[in-house]
Amino acid sequence: KEAQLTVEEQQTYRYNALKMNGFSELDIQMIMDSEKNPPIQYLEALKNSRGGYTTPQERSLVKYLVAKSGLPTSVINILINYVYNIQQQPTLKAEYVNRIANEWGQSGIHSPEKAIEHVRELAKQSQTKQKQRQQNYSGKRQTVRQERLPEWAEQAELDRQIQEFLNQGGDQ
Repeated sequence: KEAQLTVEEQQTYRYNALKMNGFSELDIQMIMDSEKNPPIQYLEALKNSRGGYTTPQERSLVKYLVAKSGLPTSVINILINYVYNIQQQPTLKAEYVNRIANEWGQSGIHSPEKAIEHVRELAKQSQTKQKQRQQNYSGKRQTVRQERLPEWAEQAELDRQIQEFLNQGGDQ
């Protein structure tokens, strides 16, 4: 008969496995939290930590994700964290969250580790695109040559301005 691991031993095993796969302490904490908490509680804890509250629309959206998305609750929690903390969205918007959930489901993201790796990849792609945009912008800027007027033209302009001033009667 196989020996049954206690919850504590399972947690230690999980922690060590994640550590060996190169996840940081912060990542491991997020993964283990995502596996422990139901999505609604996870969302409430996130929002409370920032002084916010969970809206009725968010609650029904999370319930819908759990029922329909086919994603494990731990992955839904990472998705919530991604939208709320990384994308800096104050609330979960159904269209946006459903689009991400669909994309993750179709991409085979069925573990919190894969979700975190995917989010990192998205961040890298975003940074690369931003750098390219900056390079394109700086590459398109053309130097504008300042042409100096010949001295006689500058003098003529100065004379004209003085004459105009005098014609107006000076400083009345």
